[in-house]
Amino acid sequence: MPLQPLPIATVTIGPQSWRNESLRAIQLANTLVQKSESPTKVKTKTNRNYRSQSCDTFIKPLEKGTIADEAQHALGQENEYQRPCTAPQEHLQTSQKICWPLPFLRVFCADESNHIALAYMRDVRLVVSELRQLTACVNEEVKRLIRGRESLEKALACLRKDILMNQQSIYMRTFRPAINEKEHDGADTLLDMERKQLSYLKFELEAVLKETKDQQQTLCACRKNLLTCVSERSRVLDLIPNAVLDTSTSVSLNKDIKPNPIGPFTPECKEVIEAAQFACAQSRELRQKITQSVASAKRHQQAADKSVNDGVTQKVAETVGLMQRLNIGSGQTRNAIHRVKRWYDETELFKEQALGPTHSSDFLSREKLDRPLVQVYQRHPGTQLPEAAAVIQGCVGFQRAMDTNNRDIGHLNLAYNQLEDDFQRKKVASKIDSAVVRMRRRYSNHRWIHTDVKAGDVPCPWR
Repeated sequence: MPLQPLPIATVTIGPQSWRNESLRAIQLANTLVQKSESPTKVKTKTNRNYRSQSCDTFIKPLEKGTIADEAQHALGQENEYQRPCTAPQEHLQTSQKICWPLPFLRVFCADESNHIALAYMRDVRLVVSELRQLTACVNEEVKRLIRGRESLEKALACLRKDILMNQQSIYMRTFRPAINEKEHDGADTLLDMERKQLSYLKFELEAVLKETKDQQQTLCACRKNLLTCVSERSRVLDLIPNAVLDTSTSVSLNKDIKPNPIGPFTPECKEVIEAAQFACAQSRELRQKITQSVASAKRHQQAADKSVNDGVTQKVAETVGLMQRLNIGSGQTRNAIHRVKRWYDETELFKEQALGPTHSSDFLSREKLDRPLVQVYQRHPGTQLPEAAAVIQGCVGFQRAMDTNNRDIGHLNLAYNQLEDDFQRKKVASKIDSAVVRMRRRYSNHRWIHTDVKAGDVPCPWR
C-alpha cells in the first residue's frame, strides 16, 4: 500500500526556503517509492509455462518459410516477456515501466540461447539439404555425361575402323595389274572423298570428346566443392535430424536470402551453388551437342560407305561388261585368224599347183610348153602363146596373196594377244574390286579388331 503524504499546516513560522527544501525531498521520495512498486504491477507469465514453450527441443518437419516465422515468433516472445534490464537510474528519467531480472534469469537465458541455436541449425539444415540435392543433380549429370562420352568414344572407334578400312581398300586397289588399270578412276575419287570426310568427322568428334572430358572434370570439381561445403555446414547438425521433409518433397532456398559470412547461407555456399548450376546447364547443352554430333557422324559415315560401295560395284559391273566384249572380240579375232590361215594354205596350194612339178620328168605331156600341139602351131611366124607369162604372173599373184595373208595373220595374232592380255587384266581388276567390296561389307558392322595393314596381310583372291 503506498504511503499518503500528510497535510501541511496552513500557518508557517519557518522560512520559505527551509520549507521548500523539505517538500522537494518528500516529493522525490514519493516518486521513488511509486517507481519502485512498478515491477509488481507488470503482468508476466509463470516460469513453468514459459519453460514449457521455449524449452521444447522436439523438432518437427518444417514447411517452407517456417524458420522465418518461428524466428519472428521468438522475437515476439522476447519482446513480450523480457525487457532490457539496465541500471535503475537510467529508467528513472523515462515514463516506461521497469523490468527487473526475473528469479529464473539463468534458465530463461539458456532457453533463449537454445532457441536461437536451434533456429540457426534449422536454417543451416535447409542450406545443407539444398547443397545435397544439388550434389545429387551433379552426380546424375556426371553419369549422363559419362554415357554420352561412351557413345562418343564408340562413334570415334567406328570412325577409326572406317578410316583403316578405307586405307586397306586403297592399298588393295594398288594391286591392279598394268598401268592402264591403275589409272585414277571414279572409285579412287570416292575413296579419297571418303577418307577426307572421315578425317574431318574424326577431328570434330575428338574436339567434342575433349570438351566432354573438360566438362566432366568441371563437374567433378563442383561436386567436390559441394561436398566440402556440405561437410563444413554439417558440423552444427549433430544434434538434430538430417531430414527436413519427407523424400517425396523437395526443398529450396529462398532466392531473396542474402549471403552472410557469419550466417547459415555463406558467400562460399552461394558461389558453389551458382557454379554447380552453371556447370549442369553447360553439361545439358553439351549432351545435346554430343547426341547431334554422333547422329550426324553416323549418318555421314553410312552415306560415304554406301557411295563407295556403289561406286566400286559399278566399276566391277563396267569391268565385267568390258570383259564380255573383250571375250567376244577375242573370239572373232581367233575366227578371223583361222580363216586367213585357211586362205593362206589354199593359196600356197594353188601356187604349188600353178608352178607344177619340180622335176621335168614328172610333167605330163599336156603340161609341157613344147607339147606337139604348140609345136605345130608355132610353125608360122607371130604365133607366140602367153601361157608361160600368165603362169609366171599367176605365181607372182599367189605369192603376193600369201604375203598379204601372212601379214594379216600377224596383225590378227597381235590383236588377239592384246585382247587376251586386256581380258586377263580386267579379270584380275574385277576380282580385286570385288574383294574390296566384300571386305567393306564384311567389316561394315565394326565388330572386328583392327591390325596394322601390311602387304603380306592383304588377301589376294585374284592370285
